[in-house]
Amino acid sequence: MADALKAAGNKAIAEKNFDEAVAKFTEAIAIEPENHILYSNRSAAYASKRDFENSLKDAEKCTSIKPDWAKGWGRVGTAKQSLGDLLGAHDAYEEALKLDANYAVATKGELYGRGSSIV
Repeated sequence: MADALKAAGNKAIAEKNFDEAVAKFTEAIAIEPENHILYSNRSAAYASKRDFENSLKDAEKCTSIKPDWAKGWGRVGTAKQSLGDLLGAHDAYEEALKLDANYAVATKGELYGRGSSIV
C-alpha cells in the first residue's frame, strides 16, 4: 500500500501537482512512519512548492531515521540554503559529501555556497 502511494506521489511530482504529491506521501508515511525515502520525497514536494520550512522538517526527519544517506543531507542543505541559512546548508552539504563524495546536489550546493557571502 505504501509503495503504491509512493508511486502516486512520484507521479504527481513529475506532473507538477505538488499538493497531490504531498498528500500521497503523507498517506504513505502514516503507513510506514520510519521510511526515510517517503520523508525525502515529501521534502522534495514541499521544496517544489517553495515551502522550505516543511521541506526542512521532512529532510531533518529523513536524516534522523537514516543518518548515513547522503541524499537526506542534500535535502537538508537545499532547504537551508533556500531559507537563507548558508552556514547550515554548508554543514549539511559537507555531511552529504562525507557519505558520498560524488553526490551532485551537495557538490553544486557547496560551489554555490562558496560563491555566496555567508558572513
